[in-house]
Amino acid sequence: MEQGKYLFGPVPSRRFRRSLGVDLTPYKTCSLDRVYCQIRRTTSRTVVPGEYVPAQEVIAEIGAWFGNGGTAIYITLSGSGEPTLHARFGEVLEFIRSRGEIPAVLLSNWTQFHLPQVREAAWKADVVKVTLSAWDQASFGMTKIQALSTSPINTSVMVGPVPKSTCVVR
Repeated sequence: MEQGKYLFGPVPSRRFRRSLGVDLTPYKTCSLDRVYCQIRRTTSRTVVPGEYVPAQEVIAEIGAWFGNGGTAIYITLSGSGEPTLHARFGEVLEFIRSRGEIPAVLLSNWTQFHLPQVREAAWKADVVKVTLSAWDQASFGMTKIQALSTSPINTSVMVGPVPKSTCVVR
């Protein structure tokens, strides 16, 4: 497994088999602090979008990975924080898709999807996988699932115990 400044893997994944990870935020920069997060507690909690790492450096590293013959089944924006906090994550998705070789995946906790620019950028992924969390069915009904109704992203929600998830494939 390789480890770059912004890339890690490819790693084995239950959902996406062999996936190259792209990290767009510093360690544990997230909009939530969930006790069940696979990489422990959040150390930098924020909802403020920004260019947390230089997008052009990320794109250059992905380009070099392709140039060196990198292979994976998917390239996934995930990493150690919430990728939709990065103000230019859509540009990274565009670059991955422009290569036309490996599908781009966006893993998200959904908290930024109320922002039109986030929904628009998310549409650039081949697969969008979001986790919707709620403590009961009534509170789940208060989530902003309707935010996608004005977006070209189609969504379906699986009703069941927390966390609730949706996977959108273009």
